[in-house]
Amino acid sequence: MSQKITIAFGTVIACFLVTVAAMFYGMSTISRSYVKFHDQSYQALMHTYEIRVNLQAALKNLGLAVISDTSEDSSKYGQLAQEYVDEMTKSLDWLKSNYKGDQTLINQFSAQIADATSLRTQIVELNSRGDSFSDSQSSKLLMEQYNPLIEEATENLQTFADQVEEASNKEYNTSMVTRNILYVVAVVIIIAALVITCIMALALIRAVVNPVKQLQKAMNDMERGSLDIELDYEAEDELGMLV
Repeated sequence: MSQKITIAFGTVIACFLVTVAAMFYGMSTISRSYVKFHDQSYQALMHTYEIRVNLQAALKNLGLAVISDTSEDSSKYGQLAQEYVDEMTKSLDWLKSNYKGDQTLINQFSAQIADATSLRTQIVELNSRGDSFSDSQSSKLLMEQYNPLIEEATENLQTFADQVEEASNKEYNTSMVTRNILYVVAVVIIIAALVITCIMALALIRAVVNPVKQLQKAMNDMERGSLDIELDYEAEDELGMLV
């Protein structure tokens, strides 16, 4: 009898442990996905946004430097443009060093920014001369070469941001699917454990009640003086020994 009870409780405990293990696995998977999202996708999107903001600010100040009437204003705006470029470079360096995904577009963007840096240097140099011809040349260089190059680089940066966001959404959807599957598995295991528990409980009740009833009937017969008693319960458990 004790062996049957041990098996019953062992089965219930095994189902419980499987359920707990499945839930821990699910929480661990979701936790890893969140960490990956925060360390990769979220940070990459934030740095990409900062690059775009600083790039547009640098372009704006470079344009103001070109159209400024005085050399002081031109120098001031040129310096501001360089500061924004430096901030943009920091974010770009972070992406190249830390982002683990496809960096093809980032490398293209970096090469375009290097070309733009060369053009910006020429524009600033021409603008610093102060004569009308040089001003005309710097404006032409800004409009015909620098601006189109920046627009192309911005498109690559936006495409990269879209790719990161798509990968982030895919990771999120995968995590949600894993979570839902684990919830279903946990519910199924719990239901199975309850069914198995009920079946084994009924079996245990029958295993205990039937021989007890036979013993009770035999004792009643013995009280009435009948010694011709036959019990058909045979087992190697405690009740079998008692019978």
